[in-house]
Amino acid sequence: MHGTVNEVCAWLLETYIPGCTLTVLVWTIEDVEVCSEDMGITEQESVEVLRRISQDEDYIEHGINRQSVWEHLSNIRAMHQVREVSLDARSLQMLIEAAGRLVQTGGEDDPDPILQAVAQAKVALNR
Repeated sequence: MHGTVNEVCAWLLETYIPGCTLTVLVWTIEDVEVCSEDMGITEQESVEVLRRISQDEDYIEHGINRQSVWEHLSNIRAMHQVREVSLDARSLQMLIEAAGRLVQTGGEDDPDPILQAVAQAKVALNR
């Protein structure tokens, strides 16, 4: 189960009979961040790791630990590396030309257009 405290409590009440003995293990964004502190995880990635932990059907056999958090995060990042992004043609052309000039001359007189194109590319990648 993945959700807010209220959603999890409502699910428990709907799913289990009051008085039923059970154990609930809780993972929070902070727990995921602690397990992946050396990986520079974002809050959005932490939320996605939590969602994936909730769907992990092997948790009884293998548990959820630092290694499983790393694996989920690595899979999330790999998925984002192969996704398609959109960038306007002007920005893409600017980046291509800038990369070509950088290779040939080692620099650019006015970096503002390049910086704007790079900023737009970053926005496209983060969608």
